[in-house]
Amino acid sequence: MRKYVILLVLLIVFLLPSQNLIVKAQNPFSEGSFWLTFDKIGNIVNLFEKLEYVFIDVSTEFRVNYEHHGLEEFPEGELNKVSMQSSIGEVDSEEVEVMQKMTFLIHEEGNVVRLINDLNQDELPPFYADVIMKGFLVPFHAIQHLDIETTLIDGTGQVQHIGSDEETIGEEKVKIHTFQIELTGEDGSYAGQGTFQVGDFGDFLMLVRYQIPRNGQDLFIEYKVNKLKLR
Repeated sequence: MRKYVILLVLLIVFLLPSQNLIVKAQNPFSEGSFWLTFDKIGNIVNLFEKLEYVFIDVSTEFRVNYEHHGLEEFPEGELNKVSMQSSIGEVDSEEVEVMQKMTFLIHEEGNVVRLINDLNQDELPPFYADVIMKGFLVPFHAIQHLDIETTLIDGTGQVQHIGSDEETIGEEKVKIHTFQIELTGEDGSYAGQGTFQVGDFGDFLMLVRYQIPRNGQDLFIEYKVNKLKLR
């Protein structure tokens, strides 16, 4: 099962569209906003109280939960307590297998002081924190390696901005920009149509949903943010 999760996540990352698939479109994003990449733990700690996202591949669901529990006193001083959990199970099933569950104790400036594996209560060296966090937050880490704004707005290819609407995700109202993309295979043949949705929070932009065909079939790989609460 663990091998399947690794392969699933890698498949999802590599199925993100490359820059030669996009057409020029009017930029709908808020002026001055930045793309949220989570390249450092401090970014998510400063912005989010709760976050949950899922990958769905046919009947399998891979879920990640993040929660900021506030500031607590520890021997090292007053620290942010953050927990993250990843699990896998069948879509719409209450039975899941917890793959990983970690607690991060973090200074206000973003430095991890302690890192605890809650499944066996082992304590890991804090320098592992960035790697582990990026594993939890692979959709946002993947964006760091793509010039998304150029990809969606200024490239050449087969993309259309099909609209923007106000929506509620979790406990937050956000403007959602929807893009429709026509995908091509390595040989240039038509490989299906996908949809990407970007959450525009004014100060920052965040990939909140996508749906892309799986190997040109009528099956889809989906990613979506289910729960969201800002600090």
